[in-house]
Amino acid sequence: MRRTVEVLIIGGGVVGCSIAYHLARRGLRDVTVLEQAAVGSGSSGKAVGGIRLQFSTPVCVRLSLLSLAAFERFQAEMGMDPGLEQCGYLLVTARPDEMAAFERNVAMQRGLGVDVRTVTPDEIARIHPWLRVDDLVGGTFCPADGVAGPAEVTAAFARRARELGTRVLEGCRVTGIRVRDGRVLEVETSGEAVAPGALVVAAGAWSGLIGELLGVDLPVRPLKREVFVSEALPDHPPGTPMVIEPDRAWYCRREGPGVLMAGGLGPGTSFDTQVDWGNLVHSAELALRRMPRLTDAAFTRAWAGSLDMTPDGNAIMGPIPGLQRAYVAAGFSGHGFMHSPATGQVMAELILDGGARSVDIAPLSVERFARGEWLSEALVFSRPPEEG
Repeated sequence: MRRTVEVLIIGGGVVGCSIAYHLARRGLRDVTVLEQAAVGSGSSGKAVGGIRLQFSTPVCVRLSLLSLAAFERFQAEMGMDPGLEQCGYLLVTARPDEMAAFERNVAMQRGLGVDVRTVTPDEIARIHPWLRVDDLVGGTFCPADGVAGPAEVTAAFARRARELGTRVLEGCRVTGIRVRDGRVLEVETSGEAVAPGALVVAAGAWSGLIGELLGVDLPVRPLKREVFVSEALPDHPPGTPMVIEPDRAWYCRREGPGVLMAGGLGPGTSFDTQVDWGNLVHSAELALRRMPRLTDAAFTRAWAGSLDMTPDGNAIMGPIPGLQRAYVAAGFSGHGFMHSPATGQVMAELILDGGARSVDIAPLSVERFARGEWLSEALVFSRPPEEG
């Protein structure tokens, strides 16, 4: 059986579902989303849920500003509480050269309207009393940053898209793609064949594999990331922010009554999501160095997911070169959830209007890699320190 559809989206995570919703909201109802398992069951369901304005590249700051505004009105627009908690993000460093980079970032961010400031070690101790600060040179703090619920947001995008006429096919794996003369003629799946008027690749860590089926290079690779969650810590100071130490690729935040912290990094070619509890030792060493209070904490829960990494730690968004009406929104390198509302909006603009109006996404073109114009996002915390 072969079916035609105006827009076909490969990937039923938060990005694919956001794109579907934004297309449907603008009146394009002939949209189908293909998800190989269940909606949100891939990387979106394993996300930590961070939302921040603190990036080192202007395009990411602009995407964050647009997304944060959407999260703030999410309940009114979508009829579902996203669990937004603006607890702030606190970035800390023991390196003078990194602090100088922080200061440059803050100047750029403030120029774009972000309420962010540099903080001294004494101020850091007041913001988060559990942190060891004697070796720090400073940091930055943005009170508007925070966290929300990835599973809830993904489900809401999918539900609203369905209500507006979008077809979401779960358990539908892409098995092949026929391309001729630069046109995507047919996408073969484990269910039916689909002839798309336009194709969007939003398959997260699997997007590089979809690129291979298309005969194009989408430089997206999976990177296994683990997180560990502690037992309840009754004396944990209330209202503490997300704490990130970029130099050590480590972060932690409140998770209910406990603490969630970054775990190990797996091999970059693996889709394995089995937790390796041996990695807790390395993460604990980083944690105890910065938060000695965790010495006696028991970490009893963990999960792992596959981040969709690009060579420069920035997303790929825009048309796919050499193909007609084919687009990509992938490779968010750990920031797909926080940028999902903005991504849905600008990709809908690109497809329906011929260009993104809300945010200029030209810097995120896949062609930047061939041109040697990498963005080199400095504040990507999902890469090993030796990778920058």
